[in-house]
Formats: sequence, C-alpha cells, structure tokens
Amino acid sequence: MTQQLKIQKKAIERRGGVSLWKQIAEEIKGSLSRWRVGEGEQIPTEHELSKVFAVNRHTVRRAIAQLVSEGVLRADQGKGTFVAKAPTAKTEEPQFQFTDNGTGQNLKLRERTLNVRSISASAGLAIQFDVAEGTELIEVEQLGFSSTTPVMLTTSWFVKEAFPALEDYLARSTSLSKFLSKHGHPDYAARETRVSADLCSASQANLLETEDGSPLLVLYSLEVSVDGTPLQVSRSYVSADHLHLTLSA
Repeated sequence: MTQQLKIQKKAIERRGGVSLWKQIAEEIKGSLSRWRVGEGEQIPTEHELSKVFAVNRHTVRRAIAQLVSEGVLRADQGKGTFVAKAPTAKTEEPQFQFTDNGTGQNLKLRERTLNVRSISASAGLAIQFDVAEGTELIEVEQLGFSSTTPVMLTTSWFVKEAFPALEDYLARSTSLSKFLSKHGHPDYAARETRVSADLCSASQANLLETEDGSPLLVLYSLEVSVDGTPLQVSRSYVSADHLHLTLSA
C-alpha cells in the first residue's frame, strides 16, 4: 500500500510564456524529484491539486495527462494517479529554435495547409505589394509543426497574377519557399520583419494546442525578389510555449 505524496501549496502565475499546465507539470516532477518518490507512490487527486496550485481542474488534468504521456505517471481508473517512474529534475530548454537570417528558409517546420482562397487586396496589402487596392490576391493559411507539436499559425498573401500556379501547387505540396524557388526566386529575402506580441484567441489556442490567452509572438514579414519586387507578405502567430526566436542580420 502506498502513501499519497504531499505537494507544497503554491499559487502558479504566468511567467516567460510558459503555460500554467506546464508549470504545474514541472512542479509535480520537481516534488517527485525532491522527495525521491519511488514507483507506485500515489499523487493527490485533481481536486486536491487544483486547490494546491489555485487553478481549475482542467488545467491540472492537462498537466497530469502530459506526465502520463511522458511515462512519469500512470492513471489507474477508479484508483487514482501513481508514479510510474522516478523522474530526474528537468532542465528547461526550448523544444524548437527558429533562426531568421532574412531568407525565411531556415525555419525547420512541417506545414499543413488549412485554407487557400482568392481575396481582394486591402489598402494595407496593396501598399505592401505596390498594386491597386482590390487587386486579386491568393491568401494561404498554414499550421507549422515542430515534430508533432503545432508551433506557428501563418497567413501568407501573393499577387495572383504573378503566381497563377500557386493554388494548384498547394493541392500537391505545402512548401511556399520551394514554390518561390521553382518559379524563379531562389534567393528572395525579407525587406522587413516586424515582431510584436499578442494574446492567443480561442480559435488560435485550439489550433496551437495551448491555452486561450497565452502569449504569442507575432511576426509580420515582406519578402522581395533580388530586384526588390514584393513577392510575399506573411503574418505568423508563434506559440511562445514552444519556441525561442533568434533574429540575426
């Protein structure tokens, strides 16, 4: 028979772009490590942990589910949650690093295209592309994955007349950089990249598998050809939970 692990009460606050459930998972593993808890030791219930960390049970449930998926805990239906193996203290490291050197091509992601449609250029996009307002554009929405983790939600725009084959291409492939390279622009570069911050909406949180209201990096970029012709405008929402951003000249 095991004794239930006692975890010190601690209010969890948002810090450094790390979701509440991830902080709770870290605290639980830290407690297991500090107390040298062995396999089979029972941890407190979701209800008890929600009081310990002053959060709702859904947040605690997600933390426990993560530790179960890592093999740290096991959930025995009708009995409780138990230590599956004694963890070692975790050193926090980014899961993924994005380095932007101005080419937009060092981003090692697997993309999934969510939507492709034709739109009329707004005043802002018309200025960026140096075309008349109302010019037909192709709008592409993609979700980028690092391994199996969704980390970036991107909307890109192209002048349809300049790239009439893009819609057919996206029915077969997802790499916009490869498309531009194959269509005469292997050496395009960013004229400008603006970085800001925002809070995750409910729809974004659903796609990025994070919490509503969690922090996002927002990257707005204009890509141009060697002769300075605007090729692509993009706006990316990047989950701060999973990514370190390094900008270099």
